[in-house]
Amino acid sequence: MGLGRIGPPFLHDSRVYLSKDTANSTPAGTVTTNRKQTNAPLVVRTLDDALLAAIELHDLPAPDDKNTPKTGGAGCPVPNERLNVTYGGGMRVDAVAAICPDYDSTTSQTHRSDGAEVMFRFHQLSADDQQALIEFLKQL
Repeated sequence: MGLGRIGPPFLHDSRVYLSKDTANSTPAGTVTTNRKQTNAPLVVRTLDDALLAAIELHDLPAPDDKNTPKTGGAGCPVPNERLNVTYGGGMRVDAVAAICPDYDSTTSQTHRSDGAEVMFRFHQLSADDQQALIEFLKQL
């Protein structure tokens, strides 16, 4: 795969990027979840951060729960304004609710990506086990 040799930008639209010119001023960012934390802030400043962000962006962020930090950038990403979103079949949902639906909700079961189950399992790993997977990916 060459991930460790080529490096970011990742994903088809390069939304996970890493640049020495912007790593400290305007870094890419998302949230990350593991066994101990849910939707903790993830700021992309290293290759490992970029790989983790690319993995996380394979599905919606996990639903917020008691393990969500109370720090800035943590939690379910919220758009700047509330929008009604129409999904296939004419189903309309509030955009804020649609970003991080509960795993057991109808929206979650019918409108999550194909990677939802894999991401659920990835989130059950400890941060150290997730890092071990990233180290493996860098060797491919």
